[in-house]
Order: sequence, then structure tokens, then C-alpha cells
Amino acid sequence: MECDGPRCELDKCQAGCTIGCDRGRTCQIGECTDGGCHVGPIGTRAEHSTLVIADCRGGDCSIECAAGDTCTIGACDGGGCIISCAEGATCNRKDAGCSVVTL
Repeated sequence: MECDGPRCELDKCQAGCTIGCDRGRTCQIGECTDGGCHVGPIGTRAEHSTLVIADCRGGDCSIECAAGDTCTIGACDGGGCIISCAEGATCNRKDAGCSVVTL
């Protein structure tokens, strides 16, 4: 899904879901159950976006966080959930099972 409205949200992603989040938007996947889910930027990055995976207990879900963005992953009981964090981005993990990787 490409998000060009003010807010885009998927309640649940079982496998292979992707949200491409345009500049200045809020994009969220509620629950990632089986992996392969991704939230990341599209378009030129001129404004701040908020990218979220609220519950990543299924593992292998990711957020690509560009400079100026704020990105968060919530529960990560299954491990394997990653935020790829660019310089100038704010990246938050709420659970020790999540990883933040600096780009």
C-alpha cells in the first residue's frame, strides 16, 4: 500500500505487507504476526513522517526510518524485528526483542 493521505494503517499483517509512507504522513501496522511486514518511505523526504509497528510478536518485520522521521516498534517477543535508523531519525523500541540498526 502506498500512503499519500494524512494517516494509513493496517490493523494486522500476516505476511508480506508493505506500507510506503509519503513525506509528512503517519503510517502504522498494528500487529505483525508471521513476518515479512515492512514500513518505509516513498517520494522525496522533505517533511517528517511517523512510522510504527505496534506489535511485532511474529518476528521479521522492519521499519526503514529516514532522517527526520520518528519510528517505533512495540512488543517484540518473537525477536527479529528491526528499525533501520538513518542519521537524524528518532528510533524507539519498546521491547528488548527489537533491534535498532544505524545506517
